Order: sequence, then C-alpha cells, then structure tokens
Amino acid sequence: MYTRVNKKSTKEVDKLNLIGYNVAIEGSNVSIMLTSVGKFLRKLRIDNGEILKDMAETLGVSSAFLSAVENGKKKMPESWMEKIAEIYSFTDVQANEFYEAVIDTNNAIELNLQNATPNNKMLAISFAREFDSLDDETSKKIFEILKRHKED
Repeated sequence: MYTRVNKKSTKEVDKLNLIGYNVAIEGSNVSIMLTSVGKFLRKLRIDNGEILKDMAETLGVSSAFLSAVENGKKKMPESWMEKIAEIYSFTDVQANEFYEAVIDTNNAIELNLQNATPNNKMLAISFAREFDSLDDETSKKIFEILKRHKED
C-alpha cells in the first residue's frame, strides 16, 4: 500500500522521512510507501469499518493529525500504544503486530532535504533504497569516502 504524490519537481519535497519508506521517483512522480505503523493503523481502521474522522475522534485528535501519522509525516504519540490496544481490544497477536510495527517505524532516521541540491536529494533516496542490501565491504568503502570528504 502506498501513497502517490505528484510533484513538478523534487524541490517541493522539503522533508522526507526515509525510514520505513520505499521511495521511488519516476519523472515528476514521487511514490512514498507508508510506515509500518501507518499501514497497521489504516488496516485497523478499515477492518473496523471506520473512516479517518471516526478513528481520529476516538483518539481525541484531528483527522489531519491521524492522516499525517498514517502517512508517516508525524510520529505516533507514545500514549497511543496502550490506548489503541485497549480501545480496539487487541488479541495477543494484534498487540504483537502493533508492537512490531511501532519498533519497525521507530528505527528511523529523518533527513531534512529542504536545502539539499537535486543531486544530493537523489543520492539520499538512492542510498535509502539500497541500504538494506549493502554488504560490509561496500559499507566500509562508502564510509571511507565520507571520512575523506570530511577531512578535506
């Protein structure tokens, strides 16, 4: 499941949370996958026959805030861990899935790309795409390049 955002240029993509996202740029289209928490919350909401407004009211937040959490633009408040599990009467399996989604999403690094050059934006996105598949030798080479650059 992903959200497709059409943009004229990557200049408009000011801040990009790269962890938990698969990011693809095709021409002027930027596709961003939801975080694990976002996927979990959206599925939970839909499985319970709720629209965004319903779940937002239940959690005591605005629809805009819940939408931002689902889409990875805002972090889920820690207080929601117990609150959501209690409200939706999670089974042990659901509670475990939710916990795993939170852990997966919180293993994130956020990069502010607002002032990055177009080439550096593409580099950050490319690195994020390939990060999990880098072997130790390649990681060491990249690290050495970055160390040399810092020394210059």
